[in-house]
Amino acid sequence: MGDFLTNAAAWSHDGQQFAYARGHQIHLAKWDGTQSHELMTIAGSCTDLQFSPDGTHLRFSVRAQDVQSFNLWEVGIDGKGLRPLLASGFHQAPGECCGRWSADGRYYFFAAYHNGRGDIWALREKNEIFRKSSSDPLPITTGPLSYGGLTPALSGNRLFVIGEQQRAELQRLDLKSGQFVPFLKGISAGEIDFSRDGQWITYTSYPDGSLWRSRSDGSEKLPLTSAPIDASMPRWSPDGRRIAFVCARPGKPQRSCLISADGGAIEEIQPNDQYWEDDPQWSPDGKSLILARYPQGVVSSRPQDFSVMQFDLQTGKFSSLVGSEAMLGPRWSPDGRYILTFSADTKKVMLLDRSTGKWSELATGTILQYPNWSPDSKYVYFEDIGTDGPEIDRVTVAGAKKERVVALKGVPRVSMPDSGVPWNGVAPDGSPLIMRDMGNWELYSLELQLP
Repeated sequence: MGDFLTNAAAWSHDGQQFAYARGHQIHLAKWDGTQSHELMTIAGSCTDLQFSPDGTHLRFSVRAQDVQSFNLWEVGIDGKGLRPLLASGFHQAPGECCGRWSADGRYYFFAAYHNGRGDIWALREKNEIFRKSSSDPLPITTGPLSYGGLTPALSGNRLFVIGEQQRAELQRLDLKSGQFVPFLKGISAGEIDFSRDGQWITYTSYPDGSLWRSRSDGSEKLPLTSAPIDASMPRWSPDGRRIAFVCARPGKPQRSCLISADGGAIEEIQPNDQYWEDDPQWSPDGKSLILARYPQGVVSSRPQDFSVMQFDLQTGKFSSLVGSEAMLGPRWSPDGRYILTFSADTKKVMLLDRSTGKWSELATGTILQYPNWSPDSKYVYFEDIGTDGPEIDRVTVAGAKKERVVALKGVPRVSMPDSGVPWNGVAPDGSPLIMRDMGNWELYSLELQLP
């Protein structure tokens, strides 16, 4: 069919037409890819492209540019009649995707993901006497598992789905045995941060993404957020009174937020532009925050679109961190002497010496993820892709010596909803932390009795 660069593709049911998506554009061609022409341009990236059974229109999932969200859309094969498939009141982040028609074309099934889990829904399609097509989706599943990967049977009223029991176990690397063992009784949580006095912890629960705080032994647990807010990357203030975190609300760009350690109202930090904020980090004196700033949805290939900002909590003003262009993932060292970042292409570990104001390259890697400081500020930890798969490495601040701490090949881990990649952290004793995947996936066959 030639050299096609696509992120979605489908043939019509009669095999005569071929539709494919490339970036923001949807193209239509003959079955063999010839006579291709642009059908339309959409404000987002297209996936799960499908022809209707009668071949008159296309349906697809669109990932919005401004929020981490998916929506279902429909358009005629003539490029006309573009419209959202579902009423705006139905949609909740992260949204709906992966639609498929039943074999008889009477129903359109799709997955809707809300509050950390997915369910299967159906839209009635075919007009009949005394019965019209309905714009109100019908629930096919209502938990307790998270459902996705739907495929209607080729005939009959049967639907195949993947049912996932989502659970993670927080684990710590035992430095003597070299094995991961449960930490904090193996709670289903991650992105953990410890208060300066070591008495308290804050973390996000998995899979619902709620923010919690508790004593370091797990007692006095208190939920600080709930659905529909998705919380990530919490950080204790130096005085232990507040927690900074990333908060994502349905249909809105993610922001940096503040909340009291005892709960209460959430204070949202809003810049004067539509860029996203990420990784809020407290200054040693607690008077300001540094945070990553990048395009909505991290959709940009231009390094200059990424930088680190500093927010003054007293004046409410933003300023750029000098020399931080083309950088992301800031981390302030526990002793306050350094600021660590990744390069925008996630291949370099960069270090700012605050006493001199100079940046230096500390280490390089293949795909760097989740930087962390050791409690004594002598090491920087991060995940990378090594010759044997993913691994946690560390590099010394003095001397820039890089070494592998532990290989993660064969260790099942969950991906974080906010980033789509596995998380890693560092415990107070300097041992790496991970979230091991303790869930299970099973294939289910649903026999449907639809109206």
